Amino acid sequence: KELESAELIRHFFEKSATQLTYQGLVALHQDLAEQRLCVFYRNYHFNTLYRYQNKLYLLVTDMGYISEPNLVWEELAEVDNDTHFVTGEFRQFRHAEHGADALKAIAARQAA
Repeated sequence: KELESAELIRHFFEKSATQLTYQGLVALHQDLAEQRLCVFYRNYHFNTLYRYQNKLYLLVTDMGYISEPNLVWEELAEVDNDTHFVTGEFRQFRHAEHGADALKAIAARQAA
């Protein structure tokens, strides 16, 4: 019985390594009212979470983005760090010099 419990716990931790489950993501969508802020704790960091037009966004605070003043929010749509960045007006962020390759490099740095 203990071995089964240990296996179940191990499986849960493997599936929720980013400290967010799909059930948790659904609960955030259900419980956070439109245009409301809350404090969100994930990956050992406190974040500002905001719901806008039925999407969830995290305020970008990582120092790796300091040279990107128009990059303000990161959409929280998946549990596996599939990232989309937007501006303060919630429009798709476009890096002026490097485009999508720069965003992939930024996302890779963040995931590491």
